[in-house]
Amino acid sequence: CFLKDSLLLSASGAFLKACTLKQGSRILAADGEPTLVVDIKFHLCPECEVVELQVVGVPPLKVTASHRIVVGTPEGACSTLPAGQLCRGSWVVMSGGQLQELVCVNKSIGRDVEVVEIIFNPDRPVESFFAPFRNILSMGRPVPNQLPPSTNIWRPRTRRGGMWRRQSQQVVQPPLQQLHGEIQHVDSESDLPSWPGTHDPFS
Repeated sequence: CFLKDSLLLSASGAFLKACTLKQGSRILAADGEPTLVVDIKFHLCPECEVVELQVVGVPPLKVTASHRIVVGTPEGACSTLPAGQLCRGSWVVMSGGQLQELVCVNKSIGRDVEVVEIIFNPDRPVESFFAPFRNILSMGRPVPNQLPPSTNIWRPRTRRGGMWRRQSQQVVQPPLQQLHGEIQHVDSESDLPSWPGTHDPFS
């Protein structure tokens, strides 16, 4: 599950908190195509394992232990694993398609944690974050009675010299970085602003 204050980029270009999404909301997937929220549930967990994933140069991603994280290998295969199964040294897929190694994984038990369980259709990786930086890709809850995705669950919207380049090589940067300093987030889809926004980012 996503934490309630996680931000996701809507298909219209506004940043929405996970807790404000509803069935029918359209979110921009990591490949640049929209994906639809087909089911959403809100939970207050009296006790919940929260996992914080950290890579170099990127704000940490906080999710529940069961939340699916997109992982990969330098050979090009990618799949998903629950955040709770990751450890220091695991390779995760970032915005733009490059791999980065987890340098720290912190697990803790949270009390009265508000989380959001989302199913997307199509079931594609999305970016969730608290700041406009490159981010670890994750996915919503699997669609019931659907076969697990293949190892080729996603391709970046642009390929330059191969998808699985290490951080030391040039990679395609996602729109989030191009919009750094012009990002506005809104609390619901009922008041989507024009771009760039007029509010202070992340106020």
